[in-house]
Amino acid sequence: MDLTTVEKNLEERGFKVSAFATAKEAADYLNAQIDGESVSFGGSMTLSQMGLFESLGKHNTMFSHWNVPDGMNAAEVLKNASTCDNYLLSANGLAETGEIINIDGTGNRVSSSLYGHKRVWFVVGSNKIAPTYDEALWRARNIAAPKNAQRLGVLERAGVKTVVLDYHAMKAENHAASTRILGKLLGREEAAEAQCRRYKEALADLQTRIAALPDEKKRRRVYVECGNEGMGRLGNSYNRTILWGAILEELSAANIAADMKAPYAPLAREFVIASNPQTILIAGSIWRNAAEADSMRMGLTVTEDEAQKRLAGFAARPLFAKTDAYRTGDIWAVDHGSLRTIADYVFPQFIAKILYPDVFTDLDPDAEIRTFYRNYLPEVNPAGVYCLRAAATGAKR
Repeated sequence: MDLTTVEKNLEERGFKVSAFATAKEAADYLNAQIDGESVSFGGSMTLSQMGLFESLGKHNTMFSHWNVPDGMNAAEVLKNASTCDNYLLSANGLAETGEIINIDGTGNRVSSSLYGHKRVWFVVGSNKIAPTYDEALWRARNIAAPKNAQRLGVLERAGVKTVVLDYHAMKAENHAASTRILGKLLGREEAAEAQCRRYKEALADLQTRIAALPDEKKRRRVYVECGNEGMGRLGNSYNRTILWGAILEELSAANIAADMKAPYAPLAREFVIASNPQTILIAGSIWRNAAEADSMRMGLTVTEDEAQKRLAGFAARPLFAKTDAYRTGDIWAVDHGSLRTIADYVFPQFIAKILYPDVFTDLDPDAEIRTFYRNYLPEVNPAGVYCLRAAATGAKR
């Protein structure tokens, strides 16, 4: 994973950043930096798995409520821990934009990360990093917090039964299983089955029709970019295993980021130019503070005028000026925020119409998603923009 962006944004916020290839290298560094001092820990599987309590304990005075010494109780340890020289903790999520997110059970980690110590050390694995604040917050709420609650038995002790849903993996079987679980929980099993049938039918239809096409009709070169960074900086693209990259793979498109080692990362400008994409997709959403920035906005509540204005800024990048996509007018915006639901089959439909316009003239995914909301979520006003073509580029194909 390329850590350049997150390092830069953390440093701009006043953090000193060191990156290590392995956990052992990070542990060795901390042992060299912290010597003969008092050290306290926030509860963290990361720190535990690194063996830092044991290694730092050989040459420092340690306080951790996970390791309560004889003659003390957890409350006394936490009190002593709040004033130690050094405080070590991890994070539930870290955004490449520089925000650190923690969801705390008792408040000790959050409070100690803000006040009371000479030095605070965040020890964060690359698995905690997400492209944006919203995605880092999603990780904290939907991955880290449930795992911690399960590990600590919090819900069980309170007598709360739990279930796990997964729309994040973008796997058809997980989408269907999660929807059926919701149907049982909400007493809407017939609706859940209807949604699963439509999801399966829609994707099967796309696959059947694309499979019948000659090879020369397939493998259109596509560049996808998450538009959260705005017009001046390239956002993440996606390899063939995740989100938009996985959708392009299923549609037999030639995603220029397909072979990228990281699941998501920005591509080099030179690589984008050299790849000469024939279609460009900018993924937008209701990003935090997006109304004040120039991020791509798409989805519920967004007007076509606003989306078109923002997309025009992306389309006007000098980077795109010599691409086939610009010359043929194939620069589009898609709604990133509507992925990871049972209704997200409409986005393979949208993109299939872009890639194979003569094959899918009968599909109307825009009407499909609005009908979905009216049928199953009538409380939600479906007004918004889900897929949009840039109005001002080169000649139209």
